[in-house]
Amino acid sequence: GRVYAVAASSDGKLIATGGVEKTITIWNATTHEKVVEWEGHSDWVRSLAFSPDSARVVSGSRDYMVIVWSTTTGQQLAGPLEGHIYTVDFSPGNANFLVSGSSDTTVRLWDTTTQQQIGPALQHDSEVNSVAISPDGRHLASGGYDKKVRIWSLQGIVPKWLPLSPLVLHAHTNTVRSVVFLPDGKRMVSGSKDGSIRTWRVEDGEELGTVMKEGGAVVAVAASSDGRWIATGGSKRTITIWNAATNEKVIEWEAHTDWLRVLAFSPDSARVASGSRDQTAVIWSTTTGERLTGPLTPLEGHPGWVVFTEFSPDGDRIATGGGNLIRIWRSHISELIIPPIHVGAWSLVWTPNGQQLIAGCYDGLIKFFDASTGSLLAEWGGHTNIIFCMAISPNGNFFVSGSTDTTVRIWDTATRQQIGPALQHGGAVNSMDTSPDGTALRHGGAVNSVAISHDGRHLASGGRDREVRVWNL
Repeated sequence: GRVYAVAASSDGKLIATGGVEKTITIWNATTHEKVVEWEGHSDWVRSLAFSPDSARVVSGSRDYMVIVWSTTTGQQLAGPLEGHIYTVDFSPGNANFLVSGSSDTTVRLWDTTTQQQIGPALQHDSEVNSVAISPDGRHLASGGYDKKVRIWSLQGIVPKWLPLSPLVLHAHTNTVRSVVFLPDGKRMVSGSKDGSIRTWRVEDGEELGTVMKEGGAVVAVAASSDGRWIATGGSKRTITIWNAATNEKVIEWEAHTDWLRVLAFSPDSARVASGSRDQTAVIWSTTTGERLTGPLTPLEGHPGWVVFTEFSPDGDRIATGGGNLIRIWRSHISELIIPPIHVGAWSLVWTPNGQQLIAGCYDGLIKFFDASTGSLLAEWGGHTNIIFCMAISPNGNFFVSGSTDTTVRIWDTATRQQIGPALQHGGAVNSMDTSPDGTALRHGGAVNSVAISHDGRHLASGGRDREVRVWNL
């Protein structure tokens, strides 16, 4: 019968064909021999496309169905996604995302894992005959009977877990230990064990200003919410405040008797909290370095590194963790508000309303606690190993966890269900930061830090491969 659709697999081994016979046929691209054939639709097959890994093929038909199949067996894997024909294409970066174009004059994006449409339909003036996604995943092109070619930006439409090609920033000569975005979303800062702190322009990856030198390994980097200050610390046991506009050092002071592990600014940017391997947390004046509160020391015989210090959204409380305990203090005085929560937590975030704590634990569990009582509200197995880092969106709708199991996972805060597939790293994920508002993200080694820009448009990651990657969301 007449053939309307032909596609070639990216590995060059297979050809898929379909047409008026309503079947899909897979051919050996070298020998032209038929490999497998199956009944695919109840009407003509109009479009075919292979997934990036060549393991799946998607078909679109005049029966108004889009279906995803196994290339080798013909088994139906996803669909039918109803209402579309003529043209289909997979995202080059992720086989869980595809696009279809139809005689109904629309282009639609689909999540093949949930079989749900992503965002609103994109409108043409007439039937859509062809769609394609750019190799970097940033744009969608469509064309049809209206004689127009449209280029669509996928930013803001594609879900955060879909990968887009990153900028790779080469400058550090040792492990990148921490990355953070400045509030304007246009700049980000990286800190490395090579002793340097570097500022980058997010749009094109250009390094901005002079390199800030710590004089020792940089482990912790934080940016103030007012955009004025950058705080750094590490092996020197000092805290340094830098002018975020000029990269000039403002003030430095002796802070701890062992390496700093974490830094966090208060919501009003007037205070900065530090946690150290010396088993203490201290709150300091950002501008003078004066000790305001602390040391907040471990209690009840459970010593250990302070692995997180997190101000509550209103700044009146601070949660510290270490030695299998979470402690919630009044941030202006060294006073515990509730008894310590006994849990092996390595990372923690507050919900934006300040009512709950979300903890990532040594055993891979994620646990929700009532911040006013310390009572456990929910728990589930989020990862298969230590959860090193967590971040929550400012609206509280989703949060992110990163683990030594080499994955980053995005969660719906209300339903506590994972959003999309796990984001795969080549190594452990150790720290994270988020902003107002996610993909096989791969490094050549352990990923130490992840940050989301304040406008929600970019994700940055840094790790042992000495590189900083900036991803478009």
